Amino acid sequence: MDLTRPTNLQLVLGTNYLSKNDTQVITGAGVIFPLVEQNNNRCLFQPIQGFNGHFAFNSQLFFQIPLLEKNDLAQSRVCLFLDIDNSFLFRRSQFRTYDLKGKPYSRYMKLLDIQTNSIVPATNALTLKTRVEPFNVFNMATGFRLKFCQVIAELGYELWAHGTEVLKLETEFEQDWQDDRYGIAFINDTGQLAYIDSGTGLIEPLEPGQTGQTASKSSINHVATPDGSVTCCSELIFSQKNKYIKQQDLDMQSAAARSSMTHRVYLTIGGGQKYSTRECFANLGIYLEAAQNNAALSVWGVWAKLGLTF
Repeated sequence: MDLTRPTNLQLVLGTNYLSKNDTQVITGAGVIFPLVEQNNNRCLFQPIQGFNGHFAFNSQLFFQIPLLEKNDLAQSRVCLFLDIDNSFLFRRSQFRTYDLKGKPYSRYMKLLDIQTNSIVPATNALTLKTRVEPFNVFNMATGFRLKFCQVIAELGYELWAHGTEVLKLETEFEQDWQDDRYGIAFINDTGQLAYIDSGTGLIEPLEPGQTGQTASKSSINHVATPDGSVTCCSELIFSQKNKYIKQQDLDMQSAAARSSMTHRVYLTIGGGQKYSTRECFANLGIYLEAAQNNAALSVWGVWAKLGLTF
């Protein structure tokens, strides 16, 4: 899937100090307004743009100081730079879909609704209105710049990171979530409510008027035996005892964006030239990106830029 549209509107106020000896200090602060709505999770790996519908407060700081200044005998100079960008996301209400504790992907299983004695997709029951307290998105870059006449080379390191979301069910929706209403359904190979025939031991479709059974030990790839107990000894007797889901069984972290960190090193070189009626520039770079926890794949790449104004 792909998606192309405006993502954010950012309003920033800032100031800067630029000196002839390449000392630079630039600061800024502003507000980011989302132009896209929250991801609706209708498809796996759906593209997400911006900050998933969150407003944000952004602050920026950049400074550069010369380590070796140019003079009349040497036109080259070396500068140290540090660039920091931080976006604080405001909390908001969103719908989030949860898994059950210890059962990955259980949102895709089938549940027994005891009120209607029927099957419901777990996604329908486990998608709940949630108060989302998001994270700071932190981006930092530092390194060295070598300037010689109109040519600039840069060796840098960049860090991108954010924390883990904190989720809490909305107060008014806690009443809508009913403990002991849903349980993991015991189903047959066609996905219908079923029971085990005590005479033949075969799994049969649920008979009219018969209460559905739960199988709480089931997982996304395995249907366990129904919940209950077996007594003996002259004759084995199965006593049905359904187990239902409580709010405490929801895995709150399964619906949260987890903390993530990505490291990048890069090398770039470029230059430009001014003429009386036009300007031109060229830039070439290479980077290596290493992903840490819960981040994207480690990648590397190159880029080239050419520009002309007249």
